[in-house]
Amino acid sequence: MTFARDRFATSCEALRELATHNYFVIVGSGRSGSNRLLDMFDLSPRTLARNEADQVDGSPFSTLPRGNLPLPDSDQFVDDWQNAIDSSVLCQSVRDRIAEHPKVYIKEPLRKLIGRQFFRRNRVRSAIGSVFSIGGDEWRLPGWYLNKACVDQIVNVYKLNSCASWMRALFDANVPAKIIHNLREPHQFMASWYHRYFESQESDRVARENKVILTAAAQRDSFWADRCGDIASMSTIESQVMLWTYINESIHLAGRGKPNYRTVTYQQIDDASMQVSKDLYAFVGLEWTEDIGERVARMDNKLFKKRSELSSDAEREVDDALAKYLPQSALAQLF
Repeated sequence: MTFARDRFATSCEALRELATHNYFVIVGSGRSGSNRLLDMFDLSPRTLARNEADQVDGSPFSTLPRGNLPLPDSDQFVDDWQNAIDSSVLCQSVRDRIAEHPKVYIKEPLRKLIGRQFFRRNRVRSAIGSVFSIGGDEWRLPGWYLNKACVDQIVNVYKLNSCASWMRALFDANVPAKIIHNLREPHQFMASWYHRYFESQESDRVARENKVILTAAAQRDSFWADRCGDIASMSTIESQVMLWTYINESIHLAGRGKPNYRTVTYQQIDDASMQVSKDLYAFVGLEWTEDIGERVARMDNKLFKKRSELSSDAEREVDDALAKYLPQSALAQLF
């Protein structure tokens, strides 16, 4: 077993040296359609799609400071971020898309025969990780599964949520990675959030977590102290509207005007999915084909197909909070 593990580690290290560490990031708030965006990019034969690697036990991203709290040291974070990128080349996890579509870097017969049947099973992936000491719920694609001649063509796609401080640090340091900021109209976001989180969790606990983040932001930055006002008196819904504003406006203010920053809204994708995805492919440097376009057109937005509705009381509270915070936000022009 030790001999097999050593051979595997040596093989992985050699393959990692071949990889280009080319990547881009999808970021925003949850409940905004980012999974659909990740699925669009997963159609490319060159992408290796990573879903919320920061939430995966054992991932190098999980050891980084919390992305929605101010960073203790931005310069150190940028170094740690790059180390996480370097360490996660050729990795996947239980959260990722596994063998859904043909990839140039995977041997196609093995993808069909093994990838679809076995690697998509959580127990199998956990077993692979334990055998080869990859750790936690993240594991490295084995060398025998890969087309070594095409490993250098891989483009990693990292979908992250609520990591405003991370993105600000990357923009401030002029890290050249492309950042796609995924947004949803705030009233629609709040309706979806309300049904997914507010109704199923204790209101007090949600409010406490929101206020911890907002208080930390206000203590670090007078701009957000002025914007937030009296955080302690906020209701759960008001604190969530303010948190949505803080996360997305922080990212937007840091990236606005930079050539590696692009915003895309949920509604834009709904209205013109093929054109939007074609433009985004060009933005990140991926090849667009008619086949990809046809598959984008067939994608079904199952998660948000049925529009969420707020109760009358919740809707009034959401409207009041949006009227309080959104007009003075740099995000207002996007909606």
